[in-house]
Amino acid sequence: MHEKHLIWMNNKSNSAKKSVYVQARGAAQRRLRQIKKTWWSATAELLQLAADRHDMKAFYDNLKAVYGILPMSLFA
Repeated sequence: MHEKHLIWMNNKSNSAKKSVYVQARGAAQRRLRQIKKTWWSATAELLQLAADRHDMKAFYDNLKAVYGILPMSLFA
């Protein structure tokens, strides 16, 4: 995508180069959305499993991972 952007920026009047860049950008965004959706689905499944087992430690550890809070045991 970066290479296609540079090619387009060197000749901004060429609509074909812009089109190629826009398509590459769209493909990259679709892939990123797919990766995010997969991660959220897996995380939700882990949270649901922990909640169903009444495993509050695992539930809150996974919930903290979603919010980006590291457990204090990693700092010791």
